[in-house]
Amino acid sequence: MAPTQQSPPQRARFSLHSERLGPLPLVNHFVDRVGLEELLDRYVPSDARCTVPHARALGVLLRSIIVEREPIYRQQESVHGFASGMFGIRPQEMECLSDDRLGRALDHLFDADRAGLLTEVALAVGSRFGVRFDEFHNDATSVSFCGSYRAASGRKIRGRSAPVITYGHSKAHRPDLKQLLLFLTMSATATSPLPFAVPTAMRASRAATSKRGTRCGRWRAARTSCMWRTVNFVRDKTCRRSSAPAGASSP
Repeated sequence: MAPTQQSPPQRARFSLHSERLGPLPLVNHFVDRVGLEELLDRYVPSDARCTVPHARALGVLLRSIIVEREPIYRQQESVHGFASGMFGIRPQEMECLSDDRLGRALDHLFDADRAGLLTEVALAVGSRFGVRFDEFHNDATSVSFCGSYRAASGRKIRGRSAPVITYGHSKAHRPDLKQLLLFLTMSATATSPLPFAVPTAMRASRAATSKRGTRCGRWRAARTSCMWRTVNFVRDKTCRRSSAPAGASSP
């Protein structure tokens, strides 16, 4: 009896190819709408020798903080774990995304006009999303650090003062850890069509800094952002409103 001849298996018409996206499509939408990469490229420019421009390297770190929070030496693994282009860099640039490349981008960001960059980002968000800057909310929190950080004593680095990490009153109830204070100024939620407040100014200070002593500087930064003569502040705990703190005159 002749053996039966089996027909060759039919090729599948479709193939399954899965990629990880996470929240990055939504994040990239807001990054593109604000024009963040163009602002970074203007304030942290790169030369032709950079395999990965500083703006794109900083964009990778920004997206990583939002979705992964991996250390710098693992950023290349994080980028490879998502679909191509989700971190804002080209496939040929992914192979050059080393921790040294990211570190150089952070060095150039330290030397840049970060206050001007943050002001332009806040203004871009305000113009594109209709955020009003007639009222601001201020608050401060402590950021704790594990380790000695002996070099973080406010020394001068290339003409700029580095942060001071020292002991102080810990809002996290960790007096055993060194810390610095992070002051954040937010727009009022009620005056914005967005369902959340928008950061407009930020400053890091040493742990022993008084909130009262930084109020004038934050008022001037907020007035620069909104370009108005009068700004209403709502301070934490006391919830008192003031047009201008003592010592900060309005033009």
